[in-house]
Amino acid sequence: MFTILLVFYVLVLTFSLLHLAASAIITTKRIKAGREDSARRKLKQNPKVTVFKPLKGLDDRLEENLRSFFELDYSNFELIFGLGEKDDPAFDVVGKLILEYTDVDAKIVVNDFEIGLNPKINNLFNMESRSDGEYILISDSNTRVRPDFLRQMVPVILEEHTGIVTATVRGMGAGKIAAVMENLHINSYISPNVFVAEAISGIPVVIGKSILMSRNLLQKMGGFAAFKNYLAEDYLLGLRAKELGYKVKTIRHWWTT
Repeated sequence: MFTILLVFYVLVLTFSLLHLAASAIITTKRIKAGREDSARRKLKQNPKVTVFKPLKGLDDRLEENLRSFFELDYSNFELIFGLGEKDDPAFDVVGKLILEYTDVDAKIVVNDFEIGLNPKINNLFNMESRSDGEYILISDSNTRVRPDFLRQMVPVILEEHTGIVTATVRGMGAGKIAAVMENLHINSYISPNVFVAEAISGIPVVIGKSILMSRNLLQKMGGFAAFKNYLAEDYLLGLRAKELGYKVKTIRHWWTT
């Protein structure tokens, strides 16, 4: 029995080390390629993008996260913040930023209507009628971006047969030991494996924190209502896009969470 266990542990350790090495190599190459892509990518069109920010409660550094979207360096976008109730503490944070950035097209939608079991989908469904962008970016409240984020995503979504563009995340700003451990997990396992899964299996991983698609594609999928009773809506959006014959692409550009 001891011999069997020893062999088992050696195999697990060997596989883990091989996987870690593959992750490091693939991720390093993708990051390097991402810098090269960013240097040569030019934005030739600027279709209107609606950024949906479903909110509930106060995430750590919420104001800092939301502020990064008000400072996007893109000439044609709108921000729509969705809340289930007006007394949600996030309401005042958004209101403050809207008053500060008067040149940004931003609005708050407060609506507790539920179409299904998924709270995020309920929120997105309630926001959609108040938007008019040709493209939509679904973005969670606990993320922040660099000013050029849309300028990196939009050229990719405009490529032929591309249905969804997503990006991986990077954990930062941990103040407590639990948050430090979570960031280690994100940065050493989750984020690299977004690249590894695509490189090894050819299967792109759609990250729910960053999903850019056309409104037309969403309508072909049946709208947000088609995902109302599923919790893994990000995975299903990517799966449905591929079923409809579209490509799902991951840009080599990091979100911060």
